[in-house]
Amino acid sequence: MRFARHTRGSLATLTLALLVLGGLISLAAVAAEPPGASQARPAGRLVQPRGHDGCVHRKAINRCAPGRFVTSPEDVVVSPDGRFVYVASFGNHAIAIFERNRRTGHLRQLPGRRGCVHHQPANPRPGACVRARALGGPAALAMSPAGANLYVVSAGSDALSVFARSRRTGALR
Repeated sequence: MRFARHTRGSLATLTLALLVLGGLISLAAVAAEPPGASQARPAGRLVQPRGHDGCVHRKAINRCAPGRFVTSPEDVVVSPDGRFVYVASFGNHAIAIFERNRRTGHLRQLPGRRGCVHHQPANPRPGACVRARALGGPAALAMSPAGANLYVVSAGSDALSVFARSRRTGALR
C-alpha cells in the first residue's frame, strides 16, 4: 500500500499516541489496585543447586558434574513426562541424554551408549555412543506431543533427523 508523505507522518504520530495511551491505561490499572496487592504476589527467583547437582560440564570443572558429548550445547528439550532431558551438542555432533529427577530437577547422564547419540564417528570408541546419520552440528530439538519421537535440526548436515524414543528408558534409536 502506498501512502503520501504527509499520510505516513500522520500514521507514525497515531501509532505513537496509541502507545502512550496504552501506557497510561496500564499505569491507571496499577494505581487502582488495593494497597498491598502487588506485595502479595510471590517474587520469582532462580536458585542453582550447589555442586554437581547445579550444572553439567564436559570437563567437570566449576564443581559441575561430568557430562559426555556436551560441547557447545545449542538446545534442550524435556520429555513430556519430565523424566528425561535431551541436549543438542553442536560441538560434538551429538545428542546427550539425561535422566531427570522430577522432584528436584537434578540431571544424571544415562550410562554407556544410552547416554548419547553421535554423528557417525570416523574412529568410534567401543561403547561411546549410539551412531546416527545426518547429525552434524545439531542446533534445535523438538519432541512429539506424546514423546514417541525426537526431531533434530542439524546445521552441519543440512538435515532434519527423526529418532524413535523409548518412553521407559529415554533411549533414542
